[in-house]
Amino acid sequence: MIRQLFLFLYFVLLSQWVGLVHGTTKIAFLGSRVRYNSKYFSNLTLFTENSTINADLMLLKSLRQGFKANIEVQLRLNNSKTHQKLFSYVLNICELIVSLRSSIFKKWFESLLKYSNFMQNCPVAEGHYYVHGWRPDASLIPSYLFAGDYRIKGYCFYGNYKKKNMEFLFAIDVDATTSIAFFGSRVRFNPKYFSNFTLSIENSTINADMMLIKPLRQGFKTNAEVQLRLNNSRKHQKLFSYALNVCELVVSLRNSIFKRWFESLLKNGNFMQNCPVSVGHYYVHDWRPDASLIPSYLFAGDYRIKGYCFFGNYKKKNMEFVIDIEVDAIIS
Repeated sequence: MIRQLFLFLYFVLLSQWVGLVHGTTKIAFLGSRVRYNSKYFSNLTLFTENSTINADLMLLKSLRQGFKANIEVQLRLNNSKTHQKLFSYVLNICELIVSLRSSIFKKWFESLLKYSNFMQNCPVAEGHYYVHGWRPDASLIPSYLFAGDYRIKGYCFYGNYKKKNMEFLFAIDVDATTSIAFFGSRVRFNPKYFSNFTLSIENSTINADMMLIKPLRQGFKTNAEVQLRLNNSRKHQKLFSYALNVCELVVSLRNSIFKRWFESLLKNGNFMQNCPVSVGHYYVHDWRPDASLIPSYLFAGDYRIKGYCFFGNYKKKNMEFVIDIEVDAIIS
């Protein structure tokens, strides 16, 4: 209950500020489940294909006035197989269909009409209905839904939800995810340590190739900074920064978001989990963290991730510059 309260307060505060943020959320559908009342349907199939929703249904009995749906959105927390409820709404579907009032649910229904043979009337007559290749446009996803793995549940019924007079019609679960895509990078390096260091973006993934000519010893550090670009601005606003001891991070048993990113990077490169880092050729091919590695507090938008690597103390006289990396990314 306390966790749900904090999530709710977070969304309230975030919604006040989110209008400043430039960025839209794209969503990919991963899987689905459905069950239905055979009194109303002879068939109701639902499946995802190429990140889109597809459905085929045969309605045996018309859906009259009073047809409702409980819509619930859940978020999977880090390192968990279970989903946490964020919010839910009870909707009168007939009122939604014929209403002139705009809402996020009305916009989703209007978008669905373009990919199906549903009609904008109620009651819903008996017959065959379908949805082919539907995925809502980025502009239809609330920007306060930050990167992560979601579950969208729809429970449709007559009567009052979870009361004795409730008559079940059908229930749908859809799993969806948002993601990160890299689109730009810059790098500069100290030739005392590297003879070459190239960084590039291909198909929204990070690729790097470097020749280390002097070992990176204990005391190698980085200042990692995350920035967000606001609406109508070319500049990025600093969100937070961390000073990290890279050697301690590499060999540490302690779990952290940076440790998990490094372990993910190991799968796409030839780095080793030891320190000092020996002289030699190193690379990263086609690396992009999956949704579970993106902090849930980073909502949709244009980001800049900066890593300034050095020995000594950051921005002090004893600091020795090693590498400076910037990567631009969209969380969607």
